Amino acid sequence: MNILFLCTANKQRSKTAQELFGAADKSNQYKSAGLSAKYVNKAGTTLCTPELLDWANKIYVFEAAHIERIQEHTGDKFLTKITNLQIEDKFQYFQRELVLLLLERFELEIINTSQPLSQEEVNKAIEKWAKKGTGSPSLLLCQNDGSYHVSYYCGMGNSDHTPIDKFEPLFKKTIDQLYQSDELQVFGNKFSLYPGSGFFRKLVLIDN
Repeated sequence: MNILFLCTANKQRSKTAQELFGAADKSNQYKSAGLSAKYVNKAGTTLCTPELLDWANKIYVFEAAHIERIQEHTGDKFLTKITNLQIEDKFQYFQRELVLLLLERFELEIINTSQPLSQEEVNKAIEKWAKKGTGSPSLLLCQNDGSYHVSYYCGMGNSDHTPIDKFEPLFKKTIDQLYQSDELQVFGNKFSLYPGSGFFRKLVLIDN
């Protein structure tokens, strides 16, 4: 699936979304662009074109004004593709709060074609993560048609931005108990399950 993120300048919101989900999900293709020629030229980023809109199966914008701008140039042709994430233009590139809002509001559609991992392999993956001991890490759990995609963030508790290389997918697995339980305990590490919305739920390490 081709997914396009559009914001005003393609500098903060849409660029963060493209790189974040492009790193987490290799089954879909992600691109981003800006809708204002003035701000795109100033930032040296990518301007949205009719070709990009045609390329996309789904288009995500951040404000109602973005939809209006698309309509001004293309009419109603692309309206059925568009979803408004409703995230204000007040965040910097990869700012923690922006990343969390994106994870909450964007429904990541992962097509899992790999074989399920064994329970032993899953435990080893969690153990590997738990031993990293970096800052205030958390696990992100994505569910889609019975398949799970779990990734970790390190440094999410820091005030600085979280670089893209800190987002590392660990494993994909159908594990019903992970999505049905409020807590998970592995190798003496207890995780609480944050409800979240859409496909995402967050497992946060609890200090023992």
